[in-house]
Amino acid sequence: MKLEHDWLDQDLPANVVLDEHVYLHSAYAFLHYRSTRPVGVRLGAHTAAYDTTMFDLGPSGVVEVGRYGLLNGPHFIANSRIVIGDYVYLSYEVYLADEPAPVSPTDPRYIRPRAQEAVEPSIVIGDDCWIGLRSVVLGGTRLGDGVIVGAGSVVRGVVAPYTIVAGNPAVPVGTVRPGEGPRTGSKPFRTRP
Repeated sequence: MKLEHDWLDQDLPANVVLDEHVYLHSAYAFLHYRSTRPVGVRLGAHTAAYDTTMFDLGPSGVVEVGRYGLLNGPHFIANSRIVIGDYVYLSYEVYLADEPAPVSPTDPRYIRPRAQEAVEPSIVIGDDCWIGLRSVVLGGTRLGDGVIVGAGSVVRGVVAPYTIVAGNPAVPVGTVRPGEGPRTGSKPFRTRP
């Protein structure tokens, strides 16, 4: 499939799934894409992936993004599975990496079994999360719903829901709940019925 608006005269990889009303800037996002999984990338409905978003996935790499996501130029570097919830914002130059570099499909050090069963996620980001400019999210990270990651942070490990983390390494610096904020009636996150 070719993107109608794309400046690059290249088809998307066959194992990329775009749900309805998805915006993807260019097939250039798959320059270093080597996933051989049945579905290597899935972008949920109403998600937008802008111009510097890159999917540098190895043979076993999978990225699943939920609905209404905003990918403002993150870089996915993985040879396992990254799962991102609904209503997530990833800022410019955010790196989500479970590998130190993009993976060559011919490098025997990185070839993993390609069984069709589900691969255990190396990074999980819950719903309603915000990850700030130039942050790094490393393998083994689990962000609960509503987590905010301050700009320039390096995150590894489990972060409880509605926690604000910042720093290198990232540490909790506060909490937030839906409806809290400096403005009356502020709702920094969508609420669930």
